[in-house]
Amino acid sequence: MVGTAFLVALLTSGCAALSSSNSFSESSGSVSDSVGSSSDSSTSSSGGDDQAFRNDVEAYAKAHLETRSEPDALRRGISEIAMGYGVTDWEANHEAVQAVGRALRASSLSDEARERYRLALAQPGSDADRVMR
Repeated sequence: MVGTAFLVALLTSGCAALSSSNSFSESSGSVSDSVGSSSDSSTSSSGGDDQAFRNDVEAYAKAHLETRSEPDALRRGISEIAMGYGVTDWEANHEAVQAVGRALRASSLSDEARERYRLALAQPGSDADRVMR
């Protein structure tokens, strides 16, 4: 699959464009084109890809949070990474949600900004909401 360093480099190469209103896909190409597709599983990746998927989601989320871009751009980027691993619903994938939660907690965002991301990524009161806290 795609290495974490590649995803971080891909994200940071588009940072200047992300500061404008362009979407992640328009500014640095489609992550799913770079990652490729591996299976049709809707909620999990398979075998050794599980750890790579978690690592890629967490690294992407950490790098994205440092750009202070919009939460919807983060959601789209994670969705594209997930599709590359054959995960069609990352919000229902516990491993992906945990990875995003770790990235949020490790970020240097203010409490208000962290809360804004969390609310944009998870329904209040949902399992994902609890995991991302």
